[in-house]
Formats: sequence, structure tokens, C-alpha cells
Amino acid sequence: MAVHRDANGRVLPGSVLNPMGRPKDPDSITAWIKQFGALTGPDGRTMREVLIRKLWALANNGDLRAMELIINRSDGLLTQQVQQLTKVEVVRVGDEPEDGFEEPEDG
Repeated sequence: MAVHRDANGRVLPGSVLNPMGRPKDPDSITAWIKQFGALTGPDGRTMREVLIRKLWALANNGDLRAMELIINRSDGLLTQQVQQLTKVEVVRVGDEPEDGFEEPEDG
């Protein structure tokens, strides 16, 4: 598939530079974790299920970090609103003073 460009060399709408998309990386840590998490142990539970049960057990025993992980993963991270308390004033060099007085000249 040819890429269509205008006179300036810009890609025209509808042209695709990479029709196959980004190549999959089979050796990424995320892919490895997903594969490992899907493995089944001798008791029939997946590694992912074992990990989640362990995390819940820690939270039930009072582990605050485990509780935080569960809350953040289920509801998403909390957002913090920032309130600006100071007024920002932009002054350009060369503007006349607001009071109408001119600066004294040295001389």
C-alpha cells in the first residue's frame, strides 16, 4: 500500500504509514506476568487467584498497604483538587504604570 503525500511531503488523510500496527512484544514483562498468572496449581486455582486471596487475607489482618492496593485497583486512584490561592498578574515590559506617574529621569 502506497503512502499518499501532498506537495509539501505531508501524509494525506486516509493514508496509513504503518498498516500492520505496532509489533507485539512477546517478551514484555506484562505478557510474562499474564502467562504466569494464568497457570493452574495442583489445587486447581490459578496463580492470579492465589495472589488475590493472599492480598485479601493481608487486608483482613490489618495490613494498610494491602487495603490501599485493593481500594486503588477496584475504584481507581483518588484525585486531588488543587486550589489556587494567589492572584497572578502579568506585567509586560514597557507598559505604562497604572497610577499615571512617570518614572523620574536621571539627569
